[in-house]
Amino acid sequence: MKINLIKHETEGRPNYQNIFMSDDSIGQLPENGCSEIIMANSNIDYISNSTLDIILSKLRHSAILEIESADCLEVARAAHLGLIDENQMSELLANGKHRLTHVVQVNNYLQEKGLAIEFASTNQSLYHIRARRP
Repeated sequence: MKINLIKHETEGRPNYQNIFMSDDSIGQLPENGCSEIIMANSNIDYISNSTLDIILSKLRHSAILEIESADCLEVARAAHLGLIDENQMSELLANGKHRLTHVVQVNNYLQEKGLAIEFASTNQSLYHIRARRP
């Protein structure tokens, strides 16, 4: 089962089950039943670590988790250097989020939870992590 966790219908992807990010929707996914879960568009910043742990429990062995989000440290650096203005910074960092994350923080958390990091990088103010459950 390939899952794309979304906040808005416009985030849907073909060939994936597009599931709205809510505790009820996530809870209904089978334990160890997902071969791939995508969390793009800074969706990780709208959930708690306990909800992230539930999402991780849905990954089957050898499954892939992909996360793409604004890196709060890179956004702050870009604002400081004048590469983005205050409105762009607010859009990337605020916008109803529950928390701010950065690539090292999420990378370390996923490793602590036993996932193997295949790829982690930042590109301007966004980070992308690809991890696999062993």
